[in-house]
Amino acid sequence: MVFGAISEQKPATLARKLRALNSFFRWAETVGLVKSNPVSGIGVPREQRRPPKALSDQELHRPKRAVYRMGKPRDIAMFELLSNAGLRVGELCALRVGDIRLSERKGKVLVRRGKENKYLEVPLNLQARRAVVNYLATRPGVLPCPRARLASRCCRTNHT
Repeated sequence: MVFGAISEQKPATLARKLRALNSFFRWAETVGLVKSNPVSGIGVPREQRRPPKALSDQELHRPKRAVYRMGKPRDIAMFELLSNAGLRVGELCALRVGDIRLSERKGKVLVRRGKENKYLEVPLNLQARRAVVNYLATRPGVLPCPRARLASRCCRTNHT
């Protein structure tokens, strides 16, 4: 096993090599080849989590064009909420009509169970607001029913 300069290696590489050495010396200790494990006291370096890579405008344009070409207000609203408001798919699926607060100049979405069960208020830009308003206009009888799921096809009386 070639180790190379430690300063040039990434934390994941160092952690993998330390785990391999630790495993080997544990075995050697149980067989009696060594008296103690010299690697057992060395801490494994933590990996730095990189933030997810955002899509470029060009990468986002292709699916947006496809969604708008289909012309379904529900799909357009869902796409705009995912791309412009940054909602996760699970947050979008759990979204209820009553969780949307819209006015002419601003709007927000209340995410009740976001990441790590946090309550979030996510602002909506103009595109997302227009898409949601256009979609809700196609759903007669939904506005008086704030518990209706936004992404569902119809308002069910049991609200499951």
